[in-house]
Amino acid sequence: MPADLFKQIKEYWDKLSKKAKTYIIIGIPSILVISIVATVILNIKNYEVLYSGLSSTEQAQIVSRLGELGVDFDTKAGGIILVPGKKAAELKMQLSSEGYPKSTLTYDLFTSSSDFMTTDFDKRQYLIFQLQDRLQESIKTLSGVKNAIVTLSIADESSYVLETERVPSTASIIIDLEPSVDLTPRQIKGIENLIAKSVPGLTNDNVSIIDSEGNILNAGSGSSSGVSIEKVEMEKQAGEIFKNRIVELLEPLYGRNGISAAVHVSIDFSQKSSDQIDYTPVDTGTDNQDTEGEDDTDNNDSNDLVNQMRTQITNSGGEVKEIKASVIINKKDLSDQEKASINGIIANAIGVDEGNVIVTNMEFTAANDLIKKATDALKQKPSFLQRYMTYIIPSAAAVILIPIILIVILSLRRKKKYVGGIEYSEVSAHPGLQQNDEIPSIVLNETREQGLKRQIREFSKTNPDIVAQLIRTWLKEENDD
Repeated sequence: MPADLFKQIKEYWDKLSKKAKTYIIIGIPSILVISIVATVILNIKNYEVLYSGLSSTEQAQIVSRLGELGVDFDTKAGGIILVPGKKAAELKMQLSSEGYPKSTLTYDLFTSSSDFMTTDFDKRQYLIFQLQDRLQESIKTLSGVKNAIVTLSIADESSYVLETERVPSTASIIIDLEPSVDLTPRQIKGIENLIAKSVPGLTNDNVSIIDSEGNILNAGSGSSSGVSIEKVEMEKQAGEIFKNRIVELLEPLYGRNGISAAVHVSIDFSQKSSDQIDYTPVDTGTDNQDTEGEDDTDNNDSNDLVNQMRTQITNSGGEVKEIKASVIINKKDLSDQEKASINGIIANAIGVDEGNVIVTNMEFTAANDLIKKATDALKQKPSFLQRYMTYIIPSAAAVILIPIILIVILSLRRKKKYVGGIEYSEVSAHPGLQQNDEIPSIVLNETREQGLKRQIREFSKTNPDIVAQLIRTWLKEENDD
């Protein structure tokens, strides 16, 4: 069937005049281009930047939420999310009410409205925003810090403000840490100093650092004893050392994200002093006895003399009292034999009894859910074909239908030719013509008289008997006259 159709199309094309072919060659591409341009213009979508500068984690969270809302979106490098321009304002309001973005406040609206009419107060606020953003990015470079929000309240240094009414500068920092990560006292002190030294007139006492659960991290940092800070830091460092041993041991078996380990180390920092006294007898040797005299019975008392050594032992602390480890394997099923084997390996690696090690198994769902949501949202993002299908289908239909319609119209026109003012839609039903398979050719651009002569000539050739009978009839009529 396709071969026959192609053959018919080719035959029709060959029979077309040069003028008709020119119209088709020029008309079809023109109609196609006009259709595509009109479709694109009517369906074009203007995208606007919804957020920029997002972290990969937060970008995945927002992309997941946009997928749930059924919003068409696009992503670019640099933490940029694009949405249709008509929905940008509405989406910003909705996501803002839901707490997105969680890490970084954007000031695109403020900066875009800054111009030569901006006041000094606006410029000062803009500088504060820039400083907050820079401090946030600096804190997020610390290992284990996922997000940070810095809020600065800088005192007005105007000369019009009385010293008695001047409000001191303050700063608050909210730090969101990675799971199972804690900041050391030195890191907390470093963040405190970073903020205090970045703002003129800001003291460490007016800097508040809290975690995502609302715990104050730098409470009493200035009055804490050196021993307590050292104790916490050393216990944490020792725990990290043992934890890394466990991770390095099990990572080849279960993968980097296949295990979760926590180690608690208890260190005794109490100072102890002890005295040790050693007694040794005195070596007196042989005494000279008076052989000539009489024994002095009054001096029969003996003195037991000994050497005494006193040793004072002082223990300044730092003794490891206890080590306990807990390990979770990211597996749905884990046999008791495998658990016991892992338990023994860990206990031997960190030098503790097996009773101080707990090994269990469960699936890690928190991170997997976030990854799955982000992946599903990206999968739901329309592909190139899906996005431009509304353009492709009309264009393809136009390419296919327009030539067919033109061919049908031209073929119908060829069946109706006017020769000498007479319309021929079908072959004449004359019996003589039905016996002949050859259809008389039609010559265009001829006069009526020429057409009649040609028809008579062709009729005479194909039907000589009829012509002879007709001539006889004409001659007989003339003779009768």
